This record gives sequence, C-alpha cells and structure tokens, in this order.
Amino acid sequence: MQEHVEELISSYIDGEVTDDERQLIESHLQNCNQCQVLMEEMVTMKNNVFLVYEFVEIPQSFEENVLAVIGADQTAKDTLRIKMSWFVFTFFIALTLIIVFALSPIGIFIVSLSSSVFSIMFSLLRVIPTLISSVPQLLVGISIFFVVLFVASTWFLRRLLFVQKVT
Repeated sequence: MQEHVEELISSYIDGEVTDDERQLIESHLQNCNQCQVLMEEMVTMKNNVFLVYEFVEIPQSFEENVLAVIGADQTAKDTLRIKMSWFVFTFFIALTLIIVFALSPIGIFIVSLSSSVFSIMFSLLRVIPTLISSVPQLLVGISIFFVVLFVASTWFLRRLLFVQKVT
C-alpha cells in the first residue's frame, strides 16, 4: 500500500508542488479515500477563509495607522536609547570626577573632614537618647516644639497654596 501524502496536500491545493509531486499526489488520491476526504476538507476550509475575507472591510487609513504605530514605537525606542546613553555617559563622567577628586590632596582633606563630621554626628546620635531619658521635661519640650513646628508649617503651606491659586 502507498504512503499517505497528507503533508503535500496543502501545497498541492495552493499549486506549490513540482510536477513529479503533483503526479504522485493525483495518483494517490485516485486510490485513497482518506486523503480525498482530507483534501476536500482543506479545499472547503480554504474557500471559507476567502469568503470571510471578502466581507471584511479594511479602512482606507489602516496601513497608515499601522505604519504610524510602528514609527511611534521606533521613536520611543530611539528616545529611550538616547536617554540611556546620556545616563551612562553622565555616570562615567561623574565616576571619573569622583575618582580624580578623591585622589587629589583637596579631595583627601575633604574625605577626612567628612569622616570626622560623620563620627561626631554618630556620637551625638548615641548621646541624645541618654540625654532625653535623663531629663524627662526635655522630651516633653521637644515634643511640643515639633507639634508647633508641624502646625505652623501646615498653616503656612496652605496659605502659600491659597495665595498662588488666587493670583
């Protein structure tokens, strides 16, 4: 018995087979009911697809809209690429300046000064809780000060926003 030619039937229907393949398929279809049914189903499906496409109306501006979307997407990608290249460029310039500055005598002085300032700040941070716990009235006074500061800031901010809205 012959092998089925199922793989070639779609190409046969579309006229994409060689003369030898066409003769092989036609001779096989004369003797094989299964492949005949498969070919009839594929022809019917192809005709139905073409019928559906005949009733679909494509707007005149469809091609222009697709090309505009593709162009906008490409423009967005180009813009992102430019922004990223500027970010990388700026990063490397800043890194280079930091390295050069850190290795210069002024940079070394500023780094040691910053280190001293930070060590003083951390020392104060360790001392403040002890100071506050030893003087309970100081904690109440600081709390009241921050509440008054918050209320005053809120009031001034609202007034500023109202004045800008009016003018």
